[in-house]
Amino acid sequence: MEMNPGQPDPPFEEGLYKLLQVVPGIGPYQTIQEAINAASPGTKIVVSSTLYTQPVFINKPGLVLESQEASSEVQITCSAGPIIYVSLNPGETCRIKGFKLIHTAVSRKRLEALGNLGGETYLDMCESSRTSEHWVRNLKLSRSTNCALWVDGGNVSIEDCQVTLSSAKSPLPAIVINKGHLKIENCEIKGQGEVPTVGIYTIESDITVLKSKIYKHRSGGIIVYSKPTNKILISECQIIGNVNCGVYFLGEDSRPVIQRSKIAHNEDGIKIAQYNCAQIKGCEIKQNEKGVNVENADPFIFLNLIRGNREEGVYFHSEGDGRCDGKMMSNDLYENENAVVCCGPACFPIIEGNGKVAKNKKAGIKVMDGAHAVILRNEIYENKTQGILLVKGSSAHIEKNNIYSNKKANVAFGGSENSDTTIVENSIFRGQAEGIFNLEGGTSWIKRNQIYENSDGIVLIDSYPVITMNSIYDNRRSGITVAGRSQPNIVDNEVLRNTAVGINIRDMATGLLLRNYAFGNLVQMAIITKSRMNIKQIKKENYIKGEVQLPLPAICSIM
Repeated sequence: MEMNPGQPDPPFEEGLYKLLQVVPGIGPYQTIQEAINAASPGTKIVVSSTLYTQPVFINKPGLVLESQEASSEVQITCSAGPIIYVSLNPGETCRIKGFKLIHTAVSRKRLEALGNLGGETYLDMCESSRTSEHWVRNLKLSRSTNCALWVDGGNVSIEDCQVTLSSAKSPLPAIVINKGHLKIENCEIKGQGEVPTVGIYTIESDITVLKSKIYKHRSGGIIVYSKPTNKILISECQIIGNVNCGVYFLGEDSRPVIQRSKIAHNEDGIKIAQYNCAQIKGCEIKQNEKGVNVENADPFIFLNLIRGNREEGVYFHSEGDGRCDGKMMSNDLYENENAVVCCGPACFPIIEGNGKVAKNKKAGIKVMDGAHAVILRNEIYENKTQGILLVKGSSAHIEKNNIYSNKKANVAFGGSENSDTTIVENSIFRGQAEGIFNLEGGTSWIKRNQIYENSDGIVLIDSYPVITMNSIYDNRRSGITVAGRSQPNIVDNEVLRNTAVGINIRDMATGLLLRNYAFGNLVQMAIITKSRMNIKQIKKENYIKGEVQLPLPAICSIM
């Protein structure tokens, strides 16, 4: 049938398959766009290896664009606008394989103001001391936007492609998805290093990134702003050497997933904000400034290796009127500055079942500035300062952890505003300093713990805890030392075989001592406080086998 060139292509019939070839100089089609214009829906376009300089516009469904040979390199270069622009209807598909996209972005025209896209909602992360121009904040997407690939609808996949911005002269994103679904597989997306660029920028769309490398972007590797209905998956990728962040997740109640990926040598490895509920699973997150930065968000951080980050391995913090939650479980965190830091008055993370919180340069877990953490069933050991440190004004529920061999106190906390702290059913042992150190603490509970082989078991200074039903034994100095103006309740504890003193009450301290067992210590109890205490009643109400050191009779009532 002879076709009338003035008429549109005939409708695509299911089962038919058409092949077009682009071979500059000798082929039927000299440019990729010529072949697309001639193609009917469902056509496969095979492109020979050479350099192409014209942008490509795809608005026909079902097209497949491939390089002629698997080892060949089809290069498309452009200096302004998108190199490839795809605009399809929902459900329509397009596949691109084996291309190299090179954008030089020579235009220095100022990008238009963002308009009504939510103010600083989009990409405010680009504000950095290392970024001279906060360009992405002002980005308005249009068909003239500088980028390598722009997807505006449809179901698009790119495979075995390279995107390079290494010659770019002005800021730009490499890949933008504004609508639809984009699948990226076995691709490399390289930034410029000096000029601000973003590897992948997604706005309220679906995206799948598989087995790809995103690196050297000055304004972030992957930035995802998503809704709860969007499907976001990043899997088996390498996200390396990006400034600001490797991956940035935004969008309230959205649940993007990043799994089995390597995130290294970025500023923030992964940043999560705006009440996003990202899931981070099975990743190696190493040698970033911060491993995971959680700001006013609620992520699930599971089964990751988080090591060697120059600041925090995981940093939870609430800012302004926002709230930060989140749960981290079954991770290994070591050789960071602090493994985990929780910060801010509305910060309530759960830190549970992490098998290795160890060998960090400072604390294993640090809670500060009014935060409250739940710390449950973790292995916390051999950190260079404290195992768990609760800074004044913060609090925690600490339960069923093994906390041992830390260079300073295994657990240290204090300040009247941390009066909600509970330390329950932990094994706290082999510390080079105190098992538990409580300085200027309000009402807290230390209950049913095994505390042994530390320098001192428990040391209180100007504190008011309830210490009950603990086994405190084989510590190198005292079992319990009560100093300053402390007034604890010490009830139903076993204090055994401590090298110096079982229970030592000194300075101006006082308190309630009831039904404690003290034996096998060098001195079972030393009550040398200047405050008045009823020694006779203490002896009667506790089970003491051995020496009790007493103060001068003029100071304490012994009647």
